[in-house]
Amino acid sequence: MSQVVKIASSQEELCRIYILRYAVYIEEMGFPFPLADHEKKMLYDEFDDWAIHFYIDNPETDEVTGIYRLNLLDSDNIPAEVEEHYCISAFKELGLKVGYSSKLMTHISQRSLCNVNLLLRQVFYYGVEREYFLNFIDCSPTLVPFYERIGFRKYYSNFNDHVLGEKTPMVLFVKDLDHLKKVNSPLYKVCLEMGVENINYSKWLEHNFNLIEIEHA
Repeated sequence: MSQVVKIASSQEELCRIYILRYAVYIEEMGFPFPLADHEKKMLYDEFDDWAIHFYIDNPETDEVTGIYRLNLLDSDNIPAEVEEHYCISAFKELGLKVGYSSKLMTHISQRSLCNVNLLLRQVFYYGVEREYFLNFIDCSPTLVPFYERIGFRKYYSNFNDHVLGEKTPMVLFVKDLDHLKKVNSPLYKVCLEMGVENINYSKWLEHNFNLIEIEHA
């Protein structure tokens, strides 16, 4: 199956993304999003207005089979709910530009065929080109192993999303090539190709977030 990763640049493309999101979250998984557009079968929120929307397009069928949302954050103006869930202010001393990832999903009918690694590589080519070397995401606890294989790490306490339930915040240090190589991340080759400097953040993360967990105990 031919697959191409694109960035949405029109309302028509965004609508196709929102329709897939509705199909996965509501029709497949049964989550009760109170603000969903049930008439048009679309699901969107306030983060969509300023996000970069990546999607996998099948040129043969014109179907959207996979999606990924990326918000590029201003470290001096982090949305309150993002700060509460991820404690991003604690990373400010590192001086890294920050991305916030969400809504990575594929349609159930295409899950075994959709090239998620292709989607991930294109997202992070985009981020590395713009020197965004710190990325945050959250997931259900059962999906933690999947995101760990990408290179994300658990570091902070879980939180409860009022619709999706328990969520685990995770962080990705794009420059930590040692860690990416260790977990066999599909992003490792991206970083090598783009000449990303290797910096090990493991001790920093362990030290700073052990302290933060103690403060919040």
